[in-house]
Parts: sequence; C-alpha cells; structure tokens
Amino acid sequence: PTPFNMGQATAHLAVNAPISAVGPAVVVVDGGQYLRRSINVVLNGIGLTLPPVTLLPGDVDNNGEVELTDIDLVIADYLTAGGSAEGAITDLDNNGEVELTDIDLVIGNYLLADE
Repeated sequence: PTPFNMGQATAHLAVNAPISAVGPAVVVVDGGQYLRRSINVVLNGIGLTLPPVTLLPGDVDNNGEVELTDIDLVIADYLTAGGSAEGAITDLDNNGEVELTDIDLVIGNYLLADE
C-alpha cells in the first residue's frame, strides 16, 4: 500500500490491476473533501509502486476546486461537529469539530483545483 497524507492523517492505498495489464494508466486518488490527484503510471504486469501522495483539503462541495462556496460551508459549521446541511464534510482536520484550523485550511487552498 502507498501512504498518502490527508490533511493531518495518513492512510494507505492499495491498487489492484490484472496481472496482464501493461502500458500507461492513470491512478486517480479521491478523498471526499480533498482535491483529487491523478498520477500517471506505467503498468508492467508485475507490480506497481506509487510515490507518496498528498491530498489537499478544502473541496467540501466536491466540485473539483476550492472556492467561496467551500469557505462559506466551513464557516457556517464553525464550532459544530461538521457536516453542513448540504452534506459537505467541513471538519477538514478530522479532529471532531470545525474550528479556526479548518477555516485556515480551506482559505489556504482557495482557488486550487483537482490535479
């Protein structure tokens, strides 16, 4: 499994492909309120090792970019457990409460988009 950093948490990713799969491919890592990352790989029929992947938080409406709507959703959930009326996950640092750190994270990634 390939470790990838999601905000302040680390998770592991396992990629399964048929042993007969060879040639160029794209692995897309999608972590909900995190911006998606695409990684170009070459399958060789033996195995695949991915580099570490960091997913940036802030795309709480899951539309592929961090914009004012995302900031508004996080601010609207300030001092709650997160999870706005629109179903967005707004606790970006996964500590159980939407607080200033979450607002800082979404503002810090403003105007970034899926890769």
